[in-house]
Amino acid sequence: MPLTRVTAQTRSVLLTFILAAALAYLYYIDCNLRKGWERTKIGRKMSLTDLRNERGILEARVGKLQTSHR
Repeated sequence: MPLTRVTAQTRSVLLTFILAAALAYLYYIDCNLRKGWERTKIGRKMSLTDLRNERGILEARVGKLQTSHR
C-alpha cells in the first residue's frame, strides 16, 4: 500500500479532528468576546457623573505623580 493513499477511515478521523479544533477555536473566541461585552456593559451602567468623578480622581493622582517627580 503506497503512503500517498489515504484510507476513508483515516480521512474521517482527520476531518473530525480538524472540525473539533475549529469548534474549540470558535468557542474560545466566543468566550473572549463575551468577557469583553460584560466589561462594556458594566462600563455603560456607570452614570456620567460617576465617570466625571473617576476622571477627577485619576487626574488628581496624575497631578501628584507629576509634582513628585519634579
